[in-house]
Amino acid sequence: MISWRNGESMASDYFCEHGYKILARNYRCKRGEIDIIAAQKGLLVCAEVKTWSRVEMDGIEYSVDYKKQRALLAACKVFLLKNPKYAESMVRFDVVFIDADSGVLRHIEDAFTESGVI
Repeated sequence: MISWRNGESMASDYFCEHGYKILARNYRCKRGEIDIIAAQKGLLVCAEVKTWSRVEMDGIEYSVDYKKQRALLAACKVFLLKNPKYAESMVRFDVVFIDADSGVLRHIEDAFTESGVI
């Protein structure tokens, strides 16, 4: 069984294998938390990682509710203010789901935008 911490490590490894540089893990501020912040060629990815056991993968993307999305957006804004070299980057919000029993990883790019779930 994969723990949530191991799930975040798997997600980080996945991003690295796909050419991203990990800038932060478990980035926290008063306004929220981002599990992984990664960069690649002018793109900044803020990723929420969910490691769950015995849950169907269909429809699981809805687990990142409106409140969580707002917290991720707010934390991203704080990160950008504190790291101005990324201020001109395009920002994408992804969700990575990991089945704790099988280790299957599912990456959803552009899971939501500042205006809401796509």
